Amino acid sequence: MANSEVSKGTADRIAYSKGIESAIEVQGEAVARSATEAFAGELPAGFSFAMLTAMLLGWIRRAGDELREADLVHVAELTDDAGPRAERDAAFAALREAVMRAADLVRGAYGELFADKVGLGAAVGTRMDLVASQARNAIHLLRTTAAPARFLGTRVELGDVARVLEERTVAMERALGAVSARSARRSRRCRGATRRPSAGSASPTAWRPCSSASARSAATTISPPVSVLLAAAL
Repeated sequence: MANSEVSKGTADRIAYSKGIESAIEVQGEAVARSATEAFAGELPAGFSFAMLTAMLLGWIRRAGDELREADLVHVAELTDDAGPRAERDAAFAALREAVMRAADLVRGAYGELFADKVGLGAAVGTRMDLVASQARNAIHLLRTTAAPARFLGTRVELGDVARVLEERTVAMERALGAVSARSARRSRRCRGATRRPSAGSASPTAWRPCSSASARSAATTISPPVSVLLAAAL
């Protein structure tokens, strides 16, 4: 498939690998000949730099194919999760808004010091886990801290504020859990998939990467030796 169908990071890696492939195709024979002459009399019987160069070219091509395939699988998985992720993001936005409105209400009714006392004085973050933790802390403090005397004739029912925050927090945690559960199931399927065959396997093409990480690892571990070989020989 064309590079435009994969993520930008993967497309960049494939383009880099293609450059190395081209260098091997153009210079590989000369590199092998120069290396053979340089190490004449020192090579073990049956060893061939030409064969090594061909093997490296094959390895990097296979790594590029694995990387491309894995990235497309990963993109498809993210697309499949679009609904649950959208629900999670909407629930998180609702929780952040609830925390900010609660802070404004408590601050307006009882002042900045009391807002700090019940965990609503700090700025609301953008990380889901931290905002949920902030909300949980505020819920506990709102329910266990006595409200002071009225401030400028205004009063806010702290229990009601805590109830709304808890509803939003539970909704966000439930939506986040649904996305996490899907990711966990996908990881278990990956671990249960066919293992990568050894170098001597009779059917090396049977293995397919389960995520972009495996193919990316293969690409980055194969590419440097190829470029080093070319640089040293030219």
